[in-house]
Amino acid sequence: MRKRFWITLKSPAVWILGAIYAAVGVLGLSLEETGGLSHGLLPTAVLIIVFTPIMTGLCAAAFFLLNEISAIANNKRSNVRFPDRSNISVRLQSLKYAQLKTRVANLELSSAAGARSLTGMARKLKGWQKFLMRFGLIFAAWLPLFISAYPGFFCYDAYSQWNMVRNSSLTAHHPPLHTLILGYGVENLARLTGSYNAGIAFYLVLQMLLLACVFAYVLRRMDAWGIGPLGRGLTMAYFALFPTIAFFAASTTKDTLFSAAVLLFAVFLTDAVKSPKLRRWWIGAAVFGLLAMLLRNNAVYAFIPFALLFLLIKKPLRKFALPVFAGIFTAAILVTSVVYPKLMNIPDGSIREAFCVPMQQLARVYNIPGSLTKQEKQAVEKFITPVALKVYDPQWADLVKNGFRDDAVKENMGEFLALWAKIGLAHPKEYADSFLLNTVQGWLPNAVIDGYNSPPSMPRLYPYDGSSYFEFNSEYPVSAVKSPLPTVRNFYLAIAKTTVVNKIPLLGLLFSPGALLMFLLFCLARAAFLRRKGSVALALPLLFVLFLSGTIFLGPIMLPRYFLPMFFTLPLCAASFLKPRQLQSATRPSPHRSEQKPASRR
Repeated sequence: MRKRFWITLKSPAVWILGAIYAAVGVLGLSLEETGGLSHGLLPTAVLIIVFTPIMTGLCAAAFFLLNEISAIANNKRSNVRFPDRSNISVRLQSLKYAQLKTRVANLELSSAAGARSLTGMARKLKGWQKFLMRFGLIFAAWLPLFISAYPGFFCYDAYSQWNMVRNSSLTAHHPPLHTLILGYGVENLARLTGSYNAGIAFYLVLQMLLLACVFAYVLRRMDAWGIGPLGRGLTMAYFALFPTIAFFAASTTKDTLFSAAVLLFAVFLTDAVKSPKLRRWWIGAAVFGLLAMLLRNNAVYAFIPFALLFLLIKKPLRKFALPVFAGIFTAAILVTSVVYPKLMNIPDGSIREAFCVPMQQLARVYNIPGSLTKQEKQAVEKFITPVALKVYDPQWADLVKNGFRDDAVKENMGEFLALWAKIGLAHPKEYADSFLLNTVQGWLPNAVIDGYNSPPSMPRLYPYDGSSYFEFNSEYPVSAVKSPLPTVRNFYLAIAKTTVVNKIPLLGLLFSPGALLMFLLFCLARAAFLRRKGSVALALPLLFVLFLSGTIFLGPIMLPRYFLPMFFTLPLCAASFLKPRQLQSATRPSPHRSEQKPASRR
């Protein structure tokens, strides 16, 4: 047992995970106590290095215990997955497994013919019946929230997107595909129903039906993957009852459809990795991968490193994956670079979205007395207005972004980048503080999501009470309606705009983007450590979700809606975490042989 633990501890995946957890702990504690890296960059780095072995040991212990529990649950010796220099021992273990398998098969064959016939009939009906049942239950579970908040949540960027279509002023600032779907959908349904309230409600009901269908399909694929009834039941309950899922099912934000596309891309890619010769899985992955990139502007930046890493890891699948990934990327570039601007005359959006991190860093240094000379301040004001610089909010870049001079930066891009680098070299700690404070709510577990709560010196722009978790309101053209279910509305309102969920032990972590990100990293590290086909099949698509999360840290604010793909794919993450052998048993006819290959590599 000691030998197996030391083998676990030597894994590079465990050490990388330990270093990340150590960094999160040290940085999070420093930011919570002092609002920055009070000890400086070098002492903070030393603390991270000191705590890395401790966190690595804890991660190794967790991996080891999970492996032992998994081995006991599967009635197998845990040392099968570790090096065994005795070929005789491996053959004896294989022989015992084959004998046990034969006995089980004989017991199954001894069942009555009538019982087998009834079972076969049930199986023929079970697939579509389960799908409809799950679809109906998930949709029905969302209705109390939808009714209590009728006509749903027309919020975030919905007004801006709808107004673009209504005034024929469409730009690529928001994904044009979703803007067209939302704008024309709401307008046409409002004309059909006679009011905007009814039209928006109709639109959201259609979206909820579509999303319930997606979740029911995911559960059906989990049936095919061999995920146990407990795992499927928990997934069903999560999709139906978890408030974050219900919030965005009833919201017009583009993140809902985008996250559904990401989830389907991950599901189809999982099946493609499992059965690479079946074209339908690759075609499905291509369709939903392209759809995801057209529904979110940052998706293409996550797809590039994901595709390269996938091709590097899965060399045997390159002949299948390379043309699919190349087709997705090429089609996305053609649509965004040719179809939108050339054929549909849709102008590009502002470049300011790509410079949130630099402008926040410059604004932070700008507001520190004596940090910049008069000439340096004037140089910064050339690219960002003084009014915007003075209302700097560490957690919300929109206030500075509103004063970003796009034309000046476009014309003098080299000068802007040189100025940013020069000031950064003179003030590295302030730059680090700016980035960490702007992103802490996205990577620190159980952090309070309060980015929209403006500083005391400024008027509150949004009616939040301690938390900006979800924008529980609707904007124009929605008319205020008295809630028919005030108790239900108040329950969900407390989750959306207060810190009540942060006070719930353990369960509150499910609401935290930071906790989900740490769990995702744990699952990916464990899959890399196990290197079983089942673990890899479920974990590889989740790399796309990880890279998507990375692009969010370059954005203006940390909100759960940006991390919605992580919430949607959490069951896939948990499946690779709890049952890494299920897909393996579905893809390899001889499980005892599949155990020998990882053993020989280690």
